[in-house]
Amino acid sequence: MKKKITLEQLKENKFDLKDLEVREYLPFMFKKQMIENILDIICTEKKNLIVIDYSLKALILEYQLVAQYSNIDVGEHNVVNTYDLLKEKGLVHEVVSKIPPSEYTFIEDIINSEIRQINDVGNSIENIIAQGISLLSEKMPDEKGIKNIIRTLGKEVNKISPDSLKMFKDNFLNKQEQK
Repeated sequence: MKKKITLEQLKENKFDLKDLEVREYLPFMFKKQMIENILDIICTEKKNLIVIDYSLKALILEYQLVAQYSNIDVGEHNVVNTYDLLKEKGLVHEVVSKIPPSEYTFIEDIINSEIRQINDVGNSIENIIAQGISLLSEKMPDEKGIKNIIRTLGKEVNKISPDSLKMFKDNFLNKQEQK
């Protein structure tokens, strides 16, 4: 690729569209890394469910396509502001329209397949139940904790006066007989 087009050049309109270069092929490992980055950004966890931000998916996908396929140096700036600048200058459309359809379709198909897999596995009823059981088991007392509870309960029961215990027993038996 020729020289990079910088964001400063874009901001100041000091670039020529004939200097824009778009790759026809991106090596597989670059595509794989780009897809993983996109998924990391758009997938969040809320209340033990994986949520996909589809509006962010569209933005990040186009941003990454410009960053990976063109000679525009997007740098490490604010992604949304950079994307807006690229859109405003018509460069997102310019770059994406020059990417071969097979490349674009491959990337989009893989992202959509990964999202389906994340939803099928991460948001499955089996996974939700497994997470609940795991959380519950973490909160359950261990053997030492159970022995401590029994010991404490025994001490508390021994503190109850015989009259109160008889009253409790009578009330409990009456309620059982009424059922």
